[in-house]
Amino acid sequence: MGSRVKTPVSLLFVSAVIVTLVAVVGSGLLFGYKYLVQQQITQKQNELVEKEKSFDYASMNEIVRIDKKIKAAEGLINSHTAVSNLFSLLQENTLRNLRFTSFDFSYLAKDKIVVTMSGEARSFGVVAKQAEAFSMITGNKAFSDSIFSDLNVNERGNVVFSFLTTVNPLTVSYVENYNSTNNTQ
Repeated sequence: MGSRVKTPVSLLFVSAVIVTLVAVVGSGLLFGYKYLVQQQITQKQNELVEKEKSFDYASMNEIVRIDKKIKAAEGLINSHTAVSNLFSLLQENTLRNLRFTSFDFSYLAKDKIVVTMSGEARSFGVVAKQAEAFSMITGNKAFSDSIFSDLNVNERGNVVFSFLTTVNPLTVSYVENYNSTNNTQ
């Protein structure tokens, strides 16, 4: 029988075979992974379509409409002016021997409210005491830049005067007064 001669396998040939096998296996794995990802995407898209079909758009539209109404109501409440709070403050801090005969409330700007009043007192001392009483409530920043002016004596011997002050917007804010009332109860 003939003897076979073994030829040496070159290192280059072995490397080429290994690289080819790795490339073929890698390509197969990559193709399989791509197929798996595409299947998952298709499955998730189908789930999304099913969930979208189950949405109740009429209810969603109703919820959006109600949300808009709630936000509009919040805006109205937040900007609501409660002048009654100012009247209560004046009532609590006006002396017995003094009365106001006119009242004017004006918004000069969103954050600047001016109150002008005329009044009558039994004496100049009462007007001075009233100025002191109003300066005491500026501690809570209700009034600022308060001025008593036009002091005169009328035909009955009473002192007539004008009063001008800037009112802190929080003093007439419905929300602030509502919150402070509920926090004290």
